[in-house]
Amino acid sequence: MSRRINLYLDRFEDGVAVLLTEGHEVSFPRGLLPSEARQGDHLVLMIDIDAAARDQASKEIRDLQKRLRKSGEQG
Repeated sequence: MSRRINLYLDRFEDGVAVLLTEGHEVSFPRGLLPSEARQGDHLVLMIDIDAAARDQASKEIRDLQKRLRKSGEQG
């Protein structure tokens, strides 16, 4: 399930965008914003869980653990 967050671009400080949302102030790297983003713009941030990447990372960790156990048993 994704989450949509509405943000207001309040200002820039030393390469950081200060965003306001739901009573919170969030610092966000300016370089990750669209190049045309300006002070006073309203932005939308979508957050999704990448289940496929999570599952792949879990599989890689399990495989590595198996290899380490095998090498520990041999040595």
